[in-house]
Amino acid sequence: LTAMKRAESDERNERAIVADTVHVIEEAPEDEKTAEAKGLRLPKPFRRLRPEYPHSAAEADAEATVDVLVDVKTDGEVGHVEVVRWAGFGLDEATVATVRQLHFFPAMRDGTAVPLRVLLRYNFRKPARQ
Repeated sequence: LTAMKRAESDERNERAIVADTVHVIEEAPEDEKTAEAKGLRLPKPFRRLRPEYPHSAAEADAEATVDVLVDVKTDGEVGHVEVVRWAGFGLDEATVATVRQLHFFPAMRDGTAVPLRVLLRYNFRKPARQ
């Protein structure tokens, strides 16, 4: 019984250490005005990239929206990417591949770069037929 209690205590202590080292990334406010009110400048991409409309989506005449949550690190690089609205037909993969190529001016609070989780939305429409 003593060994079990000691093991449980050790595990609890290890979890506390890990929790202290994990950086919590704040969710970005929905709009610029809300961000400004919180003293936050949202991250901005150096340039906007548009995902390709995949051949598989064209064959299915698919139109959809793909939403991804992106962790933008303090150096402006993309960290974790999570698709939160799936579309299928290769649109999700095209979106993630494009997002991984992005580089940002980082989010800033009081002149200091901060990590921030942002929602990016990509709308796919059938290209006009030629």
